[in-house]
Amino acid sequence: MYGKPNHLGGGNQSDVNTAELDVFEIDGGELLTDAQLSVYWEIGLGTHTTLEIRYYARFKESGTWFEMPYRNDGTGAIASVPTEVDGDTPTEFVDSMPLPACVGFKATIKGAGGANGTATANAMGRDN
Repeated sequence: MYGKPNHLGGGNQSDVNTAELDVFEIDGGELLTDAQLSVYWEIGLGTHTTLEIRYYARFKESGTWFEMPYRNDGTGAIASVPTEVDGDTPTEFVDSMPLPACVGFKATIKGAGGANGTATANAMGRDN
C-alpha cells in the first residue's frame, strides 16, 4: 500500500529564455521525507526548439545545489541528462523519480533557441 500523497510546492516561469531559471524551490527537510517524487508539468514551448528541465538537491540549508544526474547502469558513467521537452512532448506530463536524502530540492528550466516558453510545475511526494 502506498502512502498518502503530499503537495510539496510548486512555481512557474512565464518567460523562459536560453538561461537556466528556477521554476520552484522547496526548502526545509521536514517537507522532503517521502521516498517518491512526482513533478506535474504544464509546458508552453514558445518558439524554442526544446526546453531542458534539471533537478537539484542540497544537503544543508542555504548550501550548494547538486544536480541529480543520470548514471549509466552498464558503464557507471555519470552525465547531466536533463528531461527534454520538444514539439512531440505532451504539454502536460508527470516526471517521476526517487527523492534523495536532502533538505532542499528545486527544478530549473532552460530553452534552446527561440524564446517565450512557459512552465508551471507542482511537486508531490509519497512513501512507497
